[in-house]
Amino acid sequence: DVIRSRRLLDGNRDRAVGQRAEAIGEGRPLTVIELGASNGWRLDGLRSIAPQHRYIAVELSGEAVQAGRAAYPEIKFLEACIAAVPRPDACAELVIISFVLHWISREELSGVVAEVDRLIAPGGVLVIADFWPAEPVTIPMHHRAGVWTFKTDHSLLWTAGGTYALESATPFPDAGNGERCAVWVLRKAV
Repeated sequence: DVIRSRRLLDGNRDRAVGQRAEAIGEGRPLTVIELGASNGWRLDGLRSIAPQHRYIAVELSGEAVQAGRAAYPEIKFLEACIAAVPRPDACAELVIISFVLHWISREELSGVVAEVDRLIAPGGVLVIADFWPAEPVTIPMHHRAGVWTFKTDHSLLWTAGGTYALESATPFPDAGNGERCAVWVLRKAV
């Protein structure tokens, strides 16, 4: 498996995921799962480059899943929470999580980390795109009272135990407000 740069999503703050997420190698078909996939538009972009792979979109919103099934019938959609994905262990060679982790409550985060690890096959790749502040910060959401986000280097949740190796961290500014963001590419060693 080779990680290659490719711009998929010009003008979108998530374009760096597309630039780094083509961690899908030559040869046998691989399974690619996106957690928090919305209607599957990013997976469809990847599928246009590498149609031989299996693409699975996991999304909690039933409305987004219905829209995705209508728009992208080649992608399998699962309406599920990312803390409990109805797939077997070690079923994916590539897992993508883009701008989702900062929404996960601190109480639920360790369960999400364990679930993501369960899904990724040994040697598989995890691509995370999210905010990357200079230091961890909890911020109230200005759109909804009582809702908080937690912004940090989320890749450390996987690399701290030694099971994952950081292959790259690519910073980029968020197009909306100038906050620093990054795409982390990690490989599961064991």
